[in-house]
Amino acid sequence: MVFIAPLIMFLCAAYFIPLIGVLAWSFTQPTLGISNYTAIATDSGIQAILWRTFRICLMTGLAATAMAYLLAYQWVYGPPLRRRFIELAILVPFWISVLIRAFGWLVLLRPNGLINEALMAMGLVRDPIPLVRNELGVVIGMTQYMVPFAFFPLVAVMRQIDGRILQAARGMGAGAIRRFFEVFLPLSLPGIVGAF
Repeated sequence: MVFIAPLIMFLCAAYFIPLIGVLAWSFTQPTLGISNYTAIATDSGIQAILWRTFRICLMTGLAATAMAYLLAYQWVYGPPLRRRFIELAILVPFWISVLIRAFGWLVLLRPNGLINEALMAMGLVRDPIPLVRNELGVVIGMTQYMVPFAFFPLVAVMRQIDGRILQAARGMGAGAIRRFFEVFLPLSLPGIVGAF
């Protein structure tokens, strides 16, 4: 404990000193008082920004958790080749800069990007679909960024589920869908909570 005490004190100082500074700044800038907090409660522009942020976070969390759940399930129960493919799909984004990934999404989603060009070439749409510089583009990019962070807690929980429980449910006559919704899904709920 004596050897980690300096590290703990450093981390507390590195976290709490800036936090106290920001908190003090919120009461002193631009004027002394609680005007900043009053603005949050009364300003319609600030409330619109907060609501949009909450909405994007909720959509991103749901989409990332759903995609990560499917990937984690396939990783835990899939064949070895599929597992390797999923590992690459999850790990490679960690090796690529966030800026490069954002630029890649712009190349794919912009009005003259690969997706819109392909849709127009196939005759599915006449005009480009607005996929960037809007909430949809943000949700797509953030979901791709968050899927690996949702994947790991789900895999950790799914690997702990005893296969004999699923076999017992099958032996009692439960079909695949019932086994999933009544046995597997409740057992994997802690992973869903951790992923979301």
